[in-house]
Amino acid sequence: MALMNYTGRESIDRSLIDIIGEKNAPVLTVYLKTSPELKNNPKYAGCMVSLDAIRSTKAERRELGAVEDLPQSVKVVFKDFPSSNGVSFRLKVVRPIDKMIFGVASNLHEKEEKSSDNDTGSRKPLLPLNWAEQSDNLKGRFWKLNFKVPSNPILLLAKGKFSSLGEVNQPAFQALAFPSIMREILTYAFIVRFENPPQWADDWAKLAKYLGCDELPVLSDRAESPQEIEEHLDAVAEWIDDVAASFAEDCRLVEITSEFKRS
Repeated sequence: MALMNYTGRESIDRSLIDIIGEKNAPVLTVYLKTSPELKNNPKYAGCMVSLDAIRSTKAERRELGAVEDLPQSVKVVFKDFPSSNGVSFRLKVVRPIDKMIFGVASNLHEKEEKSSDNDTGSRKPLLPLNWAEQSDNLKGRFWKLNFKVPSNPILLLAKGKFSSLGEVNQPAFQALAFPSIMREILTYAFIVRFENPPQWADDWAKLAKYLGCDELPVLSDRAESPQEIEEHLDAVAEWIDDVAASFAEDCRLVEITSEFKRS
């Protein structure tokens, strides 16, 4: 392997990287999955990505090309290793002209490949994160929810307000924003769209129960009058207040929605 210049390197957040093993491959075969945050980091412009497989004193490197061209999922084959037993991985972001390492994530380990979407390891988080684009029109806000997607809502963050997506885990942001984020999601799902809830709404109701909150109020099939519907929506609004209060006490929205297992 070529000598590297470690001056000025920084650690890459390992939560931005997943290494998923391929079952029954004749040699060590993995899928490297990376967050868009890694690809879009301006510090890495013009840099190249490599992935090392390491076992004791043995190592094998695979060059994966330019950071900006890196797919979110790329298949990587290590011909010198028959399996992942005892193997760790190291991802590097390197400037090719002088071999300067701009970022490194070490001691990465393979995750077992999952065979179906019902398996918890292949499940997407209830609240994905992404950077807001100019067209999202945040109007000076730090964050915005995008409901214009068929899957789970996306929490969009203002690029000028955060240096990385991981900053949502800062206590100050959690305490100030997360109860409001939870309230907005539930209000959209169960009040704005109460006649036709989005397909992801049921997962958020299950999450509220997972947190120890009461069941979501259910509108009776016999309810027809405007007064009955209004009373139902009032009950839902109170339920949303209780759920938001639970998040105010435990402001770990991103962590919880990532860990939560849908039943």
